[in-house]
Amino acid sequence: MENCSQGIKNEKDIQRLEERFMMMLDQVKASLDELNKKIDGLDKKFEDFKREMPSQIDKAVETKWRTGVYGIVKWLIITGFGAAIVYIVRGAFGG
Repeated sequence: MENCSQGIKNEKDIQRLEERFMMMLDQVKASLDELNKKIDGLDKKFEDFKREMPSQIDKAVETKWRTGVYGIVKWLIITGFGAAIVYIVRGAFGG
């Protein structure tokens, strides 16, 4: 087989195939390493998000609570002033 021209050609083809296969494996390994780094980055971002989430929820609840309380106080003041104006107008016109 060493002296056969077809055997030599096949051996060179096999060597080229092995080289290409090794290059392909190197590229796959590099891609997997890059993917692993990205996943690690996502894990870190997710952990940061989980750590910050309770404080964000607390801020949202506090904002909603304040908005609700201010709304109630605003309507109580408007109603009080409205009643006072009606009372003054009725008193002034004898009604």
